[in-house]
Amino acid sequence: MAKTERRQVKSPIAPSLPHSLDAERAVLGGVLLNNNAINAAIENLPPEDFFLDLYRRVFTQMTALAESQEAVDLVILTEELQRGDLEASYAYQSESIDKCSNARNRNPCRSPPGSASAA
Repeated sequence: MAKTERRQVKSPIAPSLPHSLDAERAVLGGVLLNNNAINAAIENLPPEDFFLDLYRRVFTQMTALAESQEAVDLVILTEELQRGDLEASYAYQSESIDKCSNARNRNPCRSPPGSASAA
């Protein structure tokens, strides 16, 4: 009887691990809002835990800033990304601006346009 050889064929479409891009954005945004949050983030999240490569690169830069005792704010983060990772800088800036403008448009505290109390 001929022995059948079994070969494992790797699928080009690997199953992805569970992930939440909203949670990743929340971590990055939380660090930008409160620099003390970077310590907890570094202790609990290695950069490899970020599913999206862009967020992984941004978090890595945030970690580098924190380790060098620099403030982690949007201006400094953007400057550092532009020095070393121009693609991530532009991508993160455009996404941040898009998210902020969308959030501003959905602000439940604002009065609808055309109402008497609209500013």
